[in-house]
Amino acid sequence: MNPSQQHALAKWVMKLGDVAGSGVGAGGGTGGAVRDAGGAMGKRGVVMEEQYFRKKEQEQLKQLRAKLRESNHVVGETALNAYLDSITSHEEHIREHQQEAAFHRDIILTHQDKVQYHEQQIVKHQDAISTLHAKIHSLAASPPSVHHQVE
Repeated sequence: MNPSQQHALAKWVMKLGDVAGSGVGAGGGTGGAVRDAGGAMGKRGVVMEEQYFRKKEQEQLKQLRAKLRESNHVVGETALNAYLDSITSHEEHIREHQQEAAFHRDIILTHQDKVQYHEQQIVKHQDAISTLHAKIHSLAASPPSVHHQVE
């Protein structure tokens, strides 16, 4: 992975928290106390809010259908049904993509922890090498009659 790809990935990972319901300053905005708290409750609140508005939209569409029937707009009804079918299809795709995004977000977070562990191990081994280089340097600088013990 080249540096620009790493930078792009890092920016994307930092934005993972920018999800509605994640809390104040994390994409959740100030949409109320539950959203502001973030976490599972904030995300649940967002889902419930979306369901509420979807239900309201369905009620409005039902009323619109009734009005269309009253006005004998058969062509309008057919077009409306086609649009509604299309909306339903897009909503299905949105749910699928949300599930996939959550799955991959979890994978990224798991790998972030592993990367951090390995970076810590690298530093640990680099420190050990530095210590050994210092011992080699002191061994080379000391007179040959002094015996050093290898630890």
